[in-house]
Order: sequence, then structure tokens, then C-alpha cells
Amino acid sequence: MNLYFKFRKAISLFFVSKLHRKNIFLNLKEPVVSFTFDDIPRSAITNGESILKRYNFSGTYYISPELMKAHGFDFDRKDVHILQQIVEGGGELACHTYSHLHFFRSGRKQIVSDIEKNQQFIEKCIDGYKLENFSYPFGEQTFVARDVISRRFKSGRSIYSGINNKNVDLNCLKSVRIYESITQDEIIAKIDQAIRSRGWIIFYTHDVDPNPSKEGCSPEHFEAIVRYCYDKK
Repeated sequence: MNLYFKFRKAISLFFVSKLHRKNIFLNLKEPVVSFTFDDIPRSAITNGESILKRYNFSGTYYISPELMKAHGFDFDRKDVHILQQIVEGGGELACHTYSHLHFFRSGRKQIVSDIEKNQQFIEKCIDGYKLENFSYPFGEQTFVARDVISRRFKSGRSIYSGINNKNVDLNCLKSVRIYESITQDEIIAKIDQAIRSRGWIIFYTHDVDPNPSKEGCSPEHFEAIVRYCYDKK
């Protein structure tokens, strides 16, 4: 990401996120954990989902079909059943735009069209299924994008780090990365913080691969975090 887009992302944190909010007061009786995956590389399903199932968890998978096709998914012939199995197993499919759209480069018409294309795609795969939640591609939020997302979806998950508690913006849910570069001790400290504050911690990653990308993690790293959450139930 070049310096211009880094600057715009920083600006959005302080200014754009103040508008088109969906404020709720979250006062949980006990902490809540969610495991989410962006882009959905195949390993997020083959490895990530299988680990979650081992501990009786289910994940939320923010799909971007065009990006998935570029990474080897063949929805025209043999891979639709993968998405169907996620839903049948208790997982959720959510929206990450059809083409992994850059909101900083897109107007309202393009954003709405791309989101609708994603909904049409999922309805072809799973009859009647509705994408109800969203995560912002590249973490990019604009005034227009936030307005569209707030009207169309129940929630918009951001990449801004933190625990969701007390005054929460459903259109900009905070999250915690599970990346290989972030130590287990750092992530466990976040879990303990969520437990103490009775907050909602939303984890996100991308691939779950023995040779992970910089936005992913190894199966061992992922399972250690899942196991810690399970043991703290």
C-alpha cells in the first residue's frame, strides 16, 4: 500500500468513522469470541474450519468470489459444495465485496453494484442465503462506503484493533489479528483483557497454512489461540 492510501486509512480512523455509525450499548454478562476469515483462501476452510470444529466453534467467512477464483476455486463446477458445507456446519458466510473492491477508488454506484453481485453469487450457490454482515476490504472506509454498509448490513467489521465493549459501533466493529508475526502471548493478553472486561473479541486472519502469508498464520499458531479460548469457557 502506497503512502497516499496509508494516509487515507489513518484519516478514516479519526474522521470518517465518526459518521454513519450504528451505536449500541454492549453490556455482556460474559465474554464472547468470534473467529473470522477474510478473502477465504482455501486453507482457511481446510485447516481453519477443521480446527474450529475440533473445539466446537464455527467461523464467519467474509467471501470475495473474484479473489477466491483467482486463487483456484472453481465455483462453476466443483467447489460450490465447500460454501454449502460451511453453512450446514453452523458457520456463516458474509460479504467482503465481490471483487475485493478498493473503496478509496470507488463511488456509491460501483460499491452498491459490487455488493449486489456478491449477493447474487451466493444465492446461486445456496438458494435463499442472505449475506448479513460485512468486513471492509483492505480495511478501507469512506463516507460513502460507511453509508452503504450501514444501510445494507447488520454489521461492518473493521481492522481497527480492540475489544468491543460498552459503546460499540456495529458499523465499525473492532478486531484482533491472528497473524504469524504476532506472538501467542500478545494475543492471549487480548483474550484475557476481553475476559476481564466481559467484552466481545473478534479475531480475524486470512490463510491458515504451514507456510503462511504475512496476513495469515500456521495451523499450530491458530490452534493454540482456539484452544486457549476453549479452555477459558
